[in-house]
Amino acid sequence: SLHDALPIYGFWLCGPRFGRIGVWSTALGFVGDPSMLGGLTFVRLKAAENAFKDGRYDEAFQIVRDETLRDHRRAQKVLSRLAGAFLGRAESHLEAERFGEALLDLDRSRDAGGDPSAIADLRDQVRNQADEMQIKNRRRQERHAAARDRINRGSLYGAQAMLEPASDSDDHAKDLRDQAAARQRHADDVVRDARSFLKAGQQEPAIERCMRAKELDPHAPE
Repeated sequence: SLHDALPIYGFWLCGPRFGRIGVWSTALGFVGDPSMLGGLTFVRLKAAENAFKDGRYDEAFQIVRDETLRDHRRAQKVLSRLAGAFLGRAESHLEAERFGEALLDLDRSRDAGGDPSAIADLRDQVRNQADEMQIKNRRRQERHAAARDRINRGSLYGAQAMLEPASDSDDHAKDLRDQAAARQRHADDVVRDARSFLKAGQQEPAIERCMRAKELDPHAPE
């Protein structure tokens, strides 16, 4: 027959969501059940719905965004839910100051058909907060550099005053404070040595200690 004479083509769909489904066709159409394509669509939709239910939003999005599936009623329902989920996840990223991840999720929400106004408002918040964070980081780096310069020049009180506004979570500022404090303790020890030498009438070592103390902290009040 004509059907027997036509070449047969086939492929396998493999993967954790599909199992191993064989699809075979001839030049005239599908061999066996003509509803095979409909069954395959059902499998993909079910996989997307399960992925969404399990919180695997990116996986669900990859399935239903496909142009061969996107217009299906059930795919549209998943996309609608994903739009809200991505928007909510973007808000969480913003709260955690993960600005890049927030912007990516806003793009996904937009592509899933999310509310343009809500997406635009949150995008502005992300960008504004990211700009503010960049300014804070630049100022913190400048403060660190200035404090380090003062420590190197022996201006320990100036360095400590400059680092005073730094937060407890600023590890670099903490390290600089520790360096300034250690140098200050050293200077105080040298001053005590100088006083001891003076009391003992040993002027030469006392003068040497005073000069050393001035090198460690030229602006010390003593």
